[in-house]
Amino acid sequence: GWLAVQLVWYVVVRGLRPAKDLAGRCILITGANRGLGRELMLYALQQGASVVGTVRTSEARKELVDLLPPAAPIQLLVADLVGPGALAGALEDAQVPAASIDVAVLSAGTKAAGSSVLSLEAVRDTFEVNCFSAIDFAGWFYAARNAGTLVLVSSMGRWHGMHSSGGYNASKAALSIWGESLEQELSIAGNGAGRITIVEPGMFESGMVEAKGIRKFLLASRRELAERILASAISGKKVLRYPFWFALLTWAVCLGGRHFRTRLFARAKR
Repeated sequence: GWLAVQLVWYVVVRGLRPAKDLAGRCILITGANRGLGRELMLYALQQGASVVGTVRTSEARKELVDLLPPAAPIQLLVADLVGPGALAGALEDAQVPAASIDVAVLSAGTKAAGSSVLSLEAVRDTFEVNCFSAIDFAGWFYAARNAGTLVLVSSMGRWHGMHSSGGYNASKAALSIWGESLEQELSIAGNGAGRITIVEPGMFESGMVEAKGIRKFLLASRRELAERILASAISGKKVLRYPFWFALLTWAVCLGGRHFRTRLFARAKR
């Protein structure tokens, strides 16, 4: 059925890699000091792009500046995405106009792992960083221009709930659905030059996932993911799910129903 069609699609197109034409472009990357954000930043610089990167604290900015060559074409800003308007405000303070940004990759994220989904403060902060900051930035990004690519880093976890990271999964579900809705709104308004790429990765090497047990065999390459994200953004790809076998696995788990998932994730925790 549906899974079989998805599998055939993957086999046919998995070798079709989009072009990596980043030279001379300005790329905004949030969360540039660690994990996927750092990988995106390094790869963009290696491919000849200039980067505007954001980090959460002044200390994180100093640490990253010390690691980069002095001549690197990068501008690092401090923006704590928990605060409303933080990202747009930091860009305006640094006099970075929206029109100068070719691709905005919103890769910063937070995950209150282990906290209860009834913890309102933890869930609220998670939504602020993972979803509401994107909505706030997009309003600034598209208000002043008719073009530009917005990359929303969501998650395959957005397809199901999970007791240990319910707020995270819920925020990513909201982000994916909001991103698709924004794309439709831009299209209806005649803003066809504004493009949205939604990224829904499986588990990959990051500070959010501990590489132990069976997870060591499930983790995808962070470098490969970064390359595919930027290539997809430049080529105008609407959705990126990498690795695709993880998407198939996730959808199969979803088809098993809520009772099956409850038992499966409870055993996984143990």
